[in-house]
Amino acid sequence: REEFRVLIRAVGGDSLATWNLKTTSGWNQDNDGHDANGADTYCFGAKAAGEMTNQSPNAYNVGEYGLFWTKENYTPKRHDYTYGITYDEPEEAFVLKISNDNAQEVRFIGQRTYYTSSIRCLKGDPEPEPPLPVTIIGSVSD
Repeated sequence: REEFRVLIRAVGGDSLATWNLKTTSGWNQDNDGHDANGADTYCFGAKAAGEMTNQSPNAYNVGEYGLFWTKENYTPKRHDYTYGITYDEPEEAFVLKISNDNAQEVRFIGQRTYYTSSIRCLKGDPEPEPPLPVTIIGSVSD
């Protein structure tokens, strides 16, 4: 999740991240009937791929949102008020949700692991950081 948080801050924060990360086509209109496509400013290419369950080969909510797995899982706690006990639910995973219904919203949600979501793959090694400029003060004499 932290890597996605860093990404969101780097591409404009919550107010601009979806616009900068979403592809320029493939997103359904938002709830107000506005174009929900993005600018793909940083070539992230977030597509509105929707999701699937492992019980069906068909994707649903395509065009509505994209979910991206994080590598961080958690086990939610639930409290049964009838019996006064707390117990662990099945493990869930955090996903980054980029939606067309609110262009200003990027959020993390828990999703049971029997759903499928997109992953973000990078090909090859990342570009190396450019060297910092060197400033020489004074002069060197022989």
